[in-house]
Amino acid sequence: MSFKSLYICFILAAFGCNRLPYTAKVDGQLNRLDSSWTESSKRIDALIEPYKSQIDSQMNIVVGYSAEELIKKRPESALGNGIADMLMSYGTDFINKDIDLCVLNYGGLRAPLPEGPVVVGRIYEIMPFDNTMVVITLNAEELNALARHILTKGGEPIGAKGHVKIVNYKSGAFFDFEEAGLNNKTAYNILTSNYLADGGDGYSVFQSKPRFDSNILIRTALITEFAKTSQEEPFKAEVDGRIIWDPNNE
Repeated sequence: MSFKSLYICFILAAFGCNRLPYTAKVDGQLNRLDSSWTESSKRIDALIEPYKSQIDSQMNIVVGYSAEELIKKRPESALGNGIADMLMSYGTDFINKDIDLCVLNYGGLRAPLPEGPVVVGRIYEIMPFDNTMVVITLNAEELNALARHILTKGGEPIGAKGHVKIVNYKSGAFFDFEEAGLNNKTAYNILTSNYLADGGDGYSVFQSKPRFDSNILIRTALITEFAKTSQEEPFKAEVDGRIIWDPNNE
């Protein structure tokens, strides 16, 4: 879909949500548009332009800076690690200070992060879905099932208090937390998206579990966290061994 088509959809959606308290008669005419958007599209251009300018001005606002270009990869990537860490930071500050782990899905990150200024539009490209942040509570056995599922997916973005890794042993897959005490808990609070919390991408382990939906968009959290960066102290992330992909481990 072209940008022009997107703006038309936006305008139709905006006006479609507002019903006028009266009935009006409007005279109009049919203009046939071809794929080249030639003469007959100039009226459409004139209609779109005010909305396009407004949206462009909002989408081009710089909210932060990145030290380098980051792309997603499996089983682990600097982009996935960095985004998970950002949501951990936001979630701990604004949702629940006792969040132990953040789990996202590889497919949820839809664009790379460029080097240099990060604009609002780029955050929308990375996370185009209106997903909210949800906290799910799992017991230790369910947490191990979560680890196994993440490995069957080939790896997913994860973050935690301190360093965390999933190690695959012949006897099963387990989370290994660096933070003291986290490996021996009976219940764990996992920050994730409402999509995964509802069982999306095969995450049935999250379904029918105690949950809290913050109703805060993941995009909102990312914009807030990127605002903490600057040209002097840009966003940085790295691959640091969170997914130990070795099925031969004893």
